[in-house]
Amino acid sequence: MINYLKTSLKGFLIGSADVVPGVSGGTMALILGIYARLIKAIMSVNAEVLGHFLKLRWKKAFGLIDLSFLVPLLIGVVTALLLMSRVLRYLIEQYPVQIWTVFFGFVLSSALTLFWAIKKKSKMNYATFVIGTFIGFMIVGLTPVQPEITWLYLFFSGFVAIVAMILPGISGSFILVILGSYYYILGCITNPFNAENLISIAIVGAGAVIGIAGFSRGLNYALEKFPELIMALMTGFMLGSLRKIWPWKLKTESVGADGKSMIAESNVLPPQFDMAFAFVVLLLVLSLVIGYWMAKKSGGIDGMES
Repeated sequence: MINYLKTSLKGFLIGSADVVPGVSGGTMALILGIYARLIKAIMSVNAEVLGHFLKLRWKKAFGLIDLSFLVPLLIGVVTALLLMSRVLRYLIEQYPVQIWTVFFGFVLSSALTLFWAIKKKSKMNYATFVIGTFIGFMIVGLTPVQPEITWLYLFFSGFVAIVAMILPGISGSFILVILGSYYYILGCITNPFNAENLISIAIVGAGAVIGIAGFSRGLNYALEKFPELIMALMTGFMLGSLRKIWPWKLKTESVGADGKSMIAESNVLPPQFDMAFAFVVLLLVLSLVIGYWMAKKSGGIDGMES
């Protein structure tokens, strides 16, 4: 029961991270030391399991799935989505600098701590870390496109978003924003009883299922064969994603080719160094300490292999 509660708490933290735009649940899973097990648990839901379900062999089907891990984890994730979505969004709207500072320090210290926990400090690991940082930095800085929403594009959106969602440092919802399909899909979800919306949701879901089924297998293989390289790459993703969650932003509004208003964000320095800034620095220090403690507790590369 204690292990179930711990897993549910980790699920709660992952769900809370998913609520925040620009923060990846995969980042939290990596920090908590359950990333490898999560990938293996996802991978356990395969064609064999589906075949047993269709033949009503439920005992055999459930026996092939890591339910002792997935069930409490999902309970924690769903609980966080229900309880924390409004709370965190309210805090981000009312206290953006303070909240983004906490996440910035948390991700920064976790990424560096996990990278330094890699036993072999080779040139290849350093290079992979730099490459991961560059890729993460560029991805979170992409400008959203304005595509024609077709069924094929919705399938592609679901496929890409779910792959991004399980990668540390890359937010699946942010990828949907970049692809220009986020608000269309969100509109479909808020009104699922419309036949066209229901079809769109199903197509996105099909893309997500195929994406996670295929990608999880490739990722699991890479984790087993090249654990240190993958750790270096993922911590690089986390470090590069800090571009998105930098606390101080300047928003500028422009008009796109279709006449719609677009708001772009750019990172800026703190406008003034006063008591409010001192409080933000205190929050940063606290989040750095918490991030370091959680990353150390996860066991670094050993946590990935557990």
